[in-house]
Amino acid sequence: MRSTINIVDHNTDPLPNLDVLLANPDSVHGLSVTVCQRLLIQVGSLQTVLLSRLLIPPSQTPPPDGVLDLTVEEVVQKFGVTKAWLYRNKKHLPHSQPSRKVLLFPEQSLTRWFATRKP
Repeated sequence: MRSTINIVDHNTDPLPNLDVLLANPDSVHGLSVTVCQRLLIQVGSLQTVLLSRLLIPPSQTPPPDGVLDLTVEEVVQKFGVTKAWLYRNKKHLPHSQPSRKVLLFPEQSLTRWFATRKP
């Protein structure tokens, strides 16, 4: 039988605002080691998230639900079809139309659709 170790941080020291620390770097010397460690963990996590945002173009950033929608232009580029073909066949394709002028295609579903129909 395996035992589980739960690590609980009972430290309730408030973390200082990063803007305050950047404006007055000498104030870091007054922070406890624990607060410094917690800040480093948060800043490191934030750095990873920000870096991934810079490296992935906005149109390729997956939304929280994990479903990436492609615009008409992106579908044309990715699958080599024309806009006219896409509009003409949209009723047969997985898509959503949040407004009259916007047509979106879920990337995974559309990729599967094309995979089953191409020779």
